[in-house]
Amino acid sequence: MQKRHMEKTIVCIAAIIMLVGCASRQNSVELSDLMTLDQALQQASVHIDERLPAKTKIALLNFDSPADDFSEYVIDELTANLVDSRKLTVVDRKEIDLIRDEFEFQLSGEVSDDSMQEFGRMLGAQSIVSGSLKKLGNLYRIVVRVLNVQSAEVMVQYRANIAGDDVVRALLAGGKTTSSQAATKGKTVSPTPAPQPTVPAVPTVPAVPAEPAARVKQEYNIGDIGPAGGIVFYDKKKTSDGWRYLEAAPASSEFIAGRSEAIRRCKALVVNGQVDITDWRLPTLDELNLMYERLHKQGLGGFNGSGIFYNSYYWSSANDNSGYSCYQDFSNGSQSSTWGWAGAANFRVRVIRQF
Repeated sequence: MQKRHMEKTIVCIAAIIMLVGCASRQNSVELSDLMTLDQALQQASVHIDERLPAKTKIALLNFDSPADDFSEYVIDELTANLVDSRKLTVVDRKEIDLIRDEFEFQLSGEVSDDSMQEFGRMLGAQSIVSGSLKKLGNLYRIVVRVLNVQSAEVMVQYRANIAGDDVVRALLAGGKTTSSQAATKGKTVSPTPAPQPTVPAVPTVPAVPAEPAARVKQEYNIGDIGPAGGIVFYDKKKTSDGWRYLEAAPASSEFIAGRSEAIRRCKALVVNGQVDITDWRLPTLDELNLMYERLHKQGLGGFNGSGIFYNSYYWSSANDNSGYSCYQDFSNGSQSSTWGWAGAANFRVRVIRQF
């Protein structure tokens, strides 16, 4: 009897071990089946590409995650994937940064749909992309969605669980940059200099009074006349890369030409007789849209918005994914593209400069 009892006990223990082993193997299979971050982003890009009409202008604005590096990586990869597919028109990151810097829009923080719609309209986008990352135990949940700028309708939503592998851990390690860190990011911070020995004062000639502040530093508001006689339409709130403001040339400088001729003439254009100012150029699509929103719609700048065929079309410096030249219609704000390099289309030209 005792022997039979021991045999039953051994059988039960063996069964328990087998069940635990199976459960462990099942759990291992499930974890190994999780996608990597790159695989999830590739799938998300395919979902977006398949569900939006060709030539939709799309802006990748925001990804909410615990780390700036992670958010930057996600947006860069999604942008690259969508550009490579050549089906949609993807807003350039430089143009998004132009708007983001002015309004202190956070790339990796949580942003309301209303705010993103407003940014999308400023960029002339039809759809905007945002997303988020949440930690679920040892794995992460990634969500990417596409919002229609005009209707706020969710056009695409992609969800996937990804493994918390070495790549994800490395991207999350840096966390979010604080405002003080952002101010010194990429800069060398010099140590505080040692105090200098006191030197006896030497009598000097009274100093010449400083110039009035207005002459030392001039600040501009949107709609003000700029230093080259144009109209200020953008202020990024701080000077970086040698400039802070953008000004559009006055209406008297406008001309009509094909795109290639427009680019050539910009290089030699003299505005208001100021021959020493030679940095006029064609605006990007987003700069052109800022001129439309902030100047033309406010009755400033003397732009042509008649809506008569071609008369209200203005050239940009941009090309679409097919290499066609992009322009904006100032009668309604719509943007499109056409074959214009050889002068097949003659549109208006309003140059800009930064200062």
